[in-house]
Amino acid sequence: MPKFTWYDLMTTEPDAAIEFYREVTGWLAERFDPSPSERYSVWHAKSGPVGGVAAHGAPGEAASFLGHVAVEALEPAIERVRHAEGRVLVEPTVIPSVGRFSVVADPLGARFSLFEPDDQPSGCEASSVDPIGRISWHELSSTDASAALAFYERAFGWKKLDALPMGAMGEYVLFGEDSEPYGGMMTVADEPPLWRFYVEVSDLDAAVERAKALGAALEHGPAAVPGGGRVAMLTDPGGARFGLSGS
Repeated sequence: MPKFTWYDLMTTEPDAAIEFYREVTGWLAERFDPSPSERYSVWHAKSGPVGGVAAHGAPGEAASFLGHVAVEALEPAIERVRHAEGRVLVEPTVIPSVGRFSVVADPLGARFSLFEPDDQPSGCEASSVDPIGRISWHELSSTDASAALAFYERAFGWKKLDALPMGAMGEYVLFGEDSEPYGGMMTVADEPPLWRFYVEVSDLDAAVERAKALGAALEHGPAAVPGGGRVAMLTDPGGARFGLSGS
């Protein structure tokens, strides 16, 4: 099953972002510039690389995370996205010695990337040997979660595993493969659709306090979630929305 495997922060203030996430999540940054005109740094957790931060956007533009879904072959994956009524925003692009990618959007507007690596990755999920600093959960906020789920099932085979009632907000849909939840989807009618990625931390309360002290806005939590554990939803100082998970 195709899965998110890499997570890029697109921001006009990469130095500030590197410092913020180092203090909050423990990610360390290593410069890896694809070309003299591009600036990019790879983020490392203790157990290995997780994603990166790219200098991108016009002055004043809010930062955002772009998740990359690993696929075996890029062109067939693009065709599946188009057949499921998704849109191609950036045509296939080569990253030398890394792979190829194409930025796409689901029919409701949530952006993500299809990534065909030169070498198939092992993944950046929290199920790795050391989960701290890894991505533990993938959450889609959409104007129509049911329509979004239908798209991702057609494009990637992601299936509804369960649904948790959220009162007036409807259901929180757990999706994944077989009995393994991979993330959640919910309908949020008054916000642009987006993917939010949760970083596992060893002490959630302390990480939230560090984030707030560095200028992040706390949207929700920390709060307990079904199945154990707790989460918090935040917006970083540059405007990127993300999550933290932990005890």
